Amino acid sequence: MSKHLPALVEKASSLALKKGVLASIPTETQRVTDSGLTFLVRVAEILKRKPAGSSGTGEKSDPFHEPEKSELFVETLSPTHSLLLNKFNVVPNHVLVVTNQFRPQTEPLDTEDFLAMWRCMLPLDAMAFYNCGPNSGAR
Repeated sequence: MSKHLPALVEKASSLALKKGVLASIPTETQRVTDSGLTFLVRVAEILKRKPAGSSGTGEKSDPFHEPEKSELFVETLSPTHSLLLNKFNVVPNHVLVVTNQFRPQTEPLDTEDFLAMWRCMLPLDAMAFYNCGPNSGAR
């Protein structure tokens, strides 16, 4: 699977674009230098207008529920995790490693999470981060 993963992501992304499923977030790329290191930073001005707070229902929902999940699906990584396209992507072929069963994003990562992530890192030449808690955008 691993050597074919980039082609699977590209194919799923192309199909999702044709179906109009992706809602790409426009960004401006800026170079920021700190302590002698230069970083590329993507600034999403539209997120300044994102409403604060919850949906008002007080209920936590699974953002990867059907039917949209099937439109964004790339590959099953393990019995516990799948690879999905990020509907609100800031770069092309932006993917998410998600659990197959709902888990709050306030829980710590476990071994299965790290194994699923690692299966994607090298073939996709990727980096990973974890949205943990409301200050990182998690619901």
